[in-house]
Amino acid sequence: MVSGIVDQVSYAAAFGFRAGEILVQPTLDCHSNATSGAQVLRLPWPAVEGLGGAYRLADVDDVVRASERDATEASLIAQTSVLRALACGGADDWPDLLGERTWRAPCRAFARLG
Repeated sequence: MVSGIVDQVSYAAAFGFRAGEILVQPTLDCHSNATSGAQVLRLPWPAVEGLGGAYRLADVDDVVRASERDATEASLIAQTSVLRALACGGADDWPDLLGERTWRAPCRAFARLG
């Protein structure tokens, strides 16, 4: 996200993201967007299993400058930033944490039926 505001509702959660953040969308995701003055930079990205997520980029200007030369280079810079964010704890608000835990947790409710 270069500038503006995007609010998105998807399978994973409701995200509100602003300039300097990146939204990683899972493969085959279905979502709805509401934008206000949004300038979005779309980058090539490897297939995403799981729920994806929203992350703060270390330096959005670095990603934008790299995209002017090579979209793949910009994507690698952004991926590195996301990996660093994940190493520092990943999701940082309770709806995202709940979604992440729900998705990763084994289903125990049906185990009692057997």
